[in-house]
Amino acid sequence: MADAKTILVIAEGEDRARELLYGAAQLGERVVFYCQDGGAINAGDVRLKAQEGVAFVEAIPALLAFAEVEKPDAILLETTQNCRLLAGELAAKLGTTPLCDAQSLSIENGKLFSERMVYGGAANRVENEPMPGAIALVAAAAYQPAEDAQAPAEQALEAVASPVKVTGIEEKVVESVNLAAAKTLVCVGRGFGAEEELKLAEDFARHVGGEIGCTRPISEGEGWMSSARYVGVSGLMLKPDVYFGLGISGQVQHMVGVNGARVVVAVNKDPKAPIFDQCDLGLVASVQEALPLLVDAL
Repeated sequence: MADAKTILVIAEGEDRARELLYGAAQLGERVVFYCQDGGAINAGDVRLKAQEGVAFVEAIPALLAFAEVEKPDAILLETTQNCRLLAGELAAKLGTTPLCDAQSLSIENGKLFSERMVYGGAANRVENEPMPGAIALVAAAAYQPAEDAQAPAEQALEAVASPVKVTGIEEKVVESVNLAAAKTLVCVGRGFGAEEELKLAEDFARHVGGEIGCTRPISEGEGWMSSARYVGVSGLMLKPDVYFGLGISGQVQHMVGVNGARVVVAVNKDPKAPIFDQCDLGLVASVQEALPLLVDAL
């Protein structure tokens, strides 16, 4: 039975909104949500709608006003830059403190409890905030996506003057990938000596039906992959069914991002690599030698 009356969900993207809607439904009797790109979502009880063409940052004053008047028991947000900004403003308005990077949420004795990883994944920390007005920024893949049920009622956000004005829009070319939805994740690391060698991992990923991810050095150090594919303590935290670590040593900064994987498979030429202490299946070999043979065997 739900422990809260109203949960407010705020997200920019539809995929994350669906995850938060599933989690909110476990916590509250009534779920109200605002999603910048969620017009196709048929879940929750009430969809908040801003005026046509209003950017997310322009809707922030109206969302603040709504939260102040309605006083939801808890507010769940995805962890984008804009949502972090909004969480801070909500906390100042409601006199509370955001619970950050929540991997699980529960309600007990009128408080919202959050569990998150600390010390690079070496430990978990439980924090709480009193309701109403508890705020949580929820990590990716904390919940499964909510399925469409019936169309929610719609409620217009009342316009509030915003100090932020969008004076122009410049298209930015970004890679669109949803690693949180991947059942099979193929991650690459320093074992790949050149960008051209990543084709070996891409070919392997196609054969196993997986998505490609990477460690921080591959993304931020070499620039071979976009930040959207970076998995680790300050990147994505994922729970795939199967994780392949290719040429990855197994440092905690990366492995904490996939410690929820059901099966871990490792390929590394160093038999003393830490990843072999954390995997279910391990192959001591270079990725350059092993991947073509594995593809042929599939």
